[in-house]
Amino acid sequence: MLEVREIRILIVEDDPTIAKYLQLNLAKLGYQVCGLATTGKEAIERGLESQANLVLMNLHLQGEIGAVEAANHIYQELGLPVVFLTAFSDQETIEEATKAKPFGYIIKPFDQQNLSANIQIALTRYDAEKEIKRNMHCKEELRQQAEELGEMRSRYLAIASHEFRTPLSSILFASTLLEGCSQTWSEKKKQDYLQLISRSAKDMTQLIDDMLTVEKTGKSQFSFKPALLDLVSFCQKLVEQMQPLAPTLSPIDFKYEGDFLGFYLDVKLLRHIFTNLLSNAIKYSPQGTPVLFTLTREDNQAIFIVRDRGIGIPSTDLEKLFSVFHRGKNVKGIKGTGLGLSIVKNCVELHGGHIEVESVQDQGTTFTVVLPLIDHSQITNNPQSVEQNTPKQLF
Repeated sequence: MLEVREIRILIVEDDPTIAKYLQLNLAKLGYQVCGLATTGKEAIERGLESQANLVLMNLHLQGEIGAVEAANHIYQELGLPVVFLTAFSDQETIEEATKAKPFGYIIKPFDQQNLSANIQIALTRYDAEKEIKRNMHCKEELRQQAEELGEMRSRYLAIASHEFRTPLSSILFASTLLEGCSQTWSEKKKQDYLQLISRSAKDMTQLIDDMLTVEKTGKSQFSFKPALLDLVSFCQKLVEQMQPLAPTLSPIDFKYEGDFLGFYLDVKLLRHIFTNLLSNAIKYSPQGTPVLFTLTREDNQAIFIVRDRGIGIPSTDLEKLFSVFHRGKNVKGIKGTGLGLSIVKNCVELHGGHIEVESVQDQGTTFTVVLPLIDHSQITNNPQSVEQNTPKQLF
């Protein structure tokens, strides 16, 4: 509850004598009168600009907007409690007043004690209602968070069980055949089934790594540890490593423009970001269409663009694209867990950058990642941010 001297009151009264009387008594009680109004319309306007804590309003105002309508608007839209003033206490007048759910009802003539008591009661009730609404809002937020957590756990279990079941089935199938039939197989056939087991194990390992990465980045267990890096060389080597994953005649076309020597970036975060973006671009691109990967510089920012001409992302999925486990409705049978882009966003933000996406269904998707380039002077001013074990330039 505010102290009396801090409480600002707006008077709405079309009788100048009563308005003056109210003003004098409120001043004696220590309240601030922050405005005077004579009509409902003026009360709404003054309520908006006066920064009042409470409104004292004559119940029988003249004009196109009556007191009840004005009081309702002031409470519902401006969030200000209203106390009515009236010379009448008959049932009809009381019923009319209750339509606005006022915080008080003062019968004229009134004295200072009656006026002060009604104001204090109204403000106490108003504070109590605000606290109840705040608690209800907090409970609703907690309920929604619990529901979202429950849904996420359900999706987590469903996706994890599905994604693990497939490689496990392959491993079991291949190992059973190898155990029972390999004596009559050619060496090539044996190698094919061993490779199936190896690929399945790698798929499971990748899924586990992705889940652990999401967990760590979500709980801020990753830290930003920049090291001196040749960014162009890093991108070129990453493309070389990922190129074998691309479909036939769908190369990763890397181009750069600008000077990127002498800057500090976090290699671990960069790997997470661009391994995921490039692998997604490859996965969702048709054969024969290159994936474009560009690097340019704008002042002290590195701008990366990964563009494909693949299946695109439906507009309804863009809002939740970076949420854990979310996948576009049009991915059909293409394998994926919905973890990669969540990892990307967390790593971009840990790097102090931001990511944007543009996509047209059936035409392709473009991801733009903007990361700050940290030079030696910034590192000197904040030496704790540098990876202690990487004094030499990487790549």
